[in-house]
Amino acid sequence: MTVLVIRAHKRFGVCRSIALRGRAGVWQSGLLIEVSLEGCRISGIDCRGFAFAERVDVTVDGCPSFCGDIRWLRDGMIGLRLTQPLHHAELASLVHSCRLPEEARRA
Repeated sequence: MTVLVIRAHKRFGVCRSIALRGRAGVWQSGLLIEVSLEGCRISGIDCRGFAFAERVDVTVDGCPSFCGDIRWLRDGMIGLRLTQPLHHAELASLVHSCRLPEEARRA
């Protein structure tokens, strides 16, 4: 069976380490694996430390931080809807930065 999902915005696959902080103020590291104008998907997270609809802060080294509300949690992954949508230029910059090899980010 094929499931068709219609999305409001194109998603971009990325791979970048992030730090995530929730209401409790505890930071967790994770991996930003997908981003769009209005949301993102983060893997490698212990979901027990977070709750649906919780506001979280996301820090990406070398990029502006952003915050979002948790839309779903499962299997070590969290889906966020950003509280402030990214502008097209911000999204392009984030995607470009996240896709750079680590050696190029340090240079």
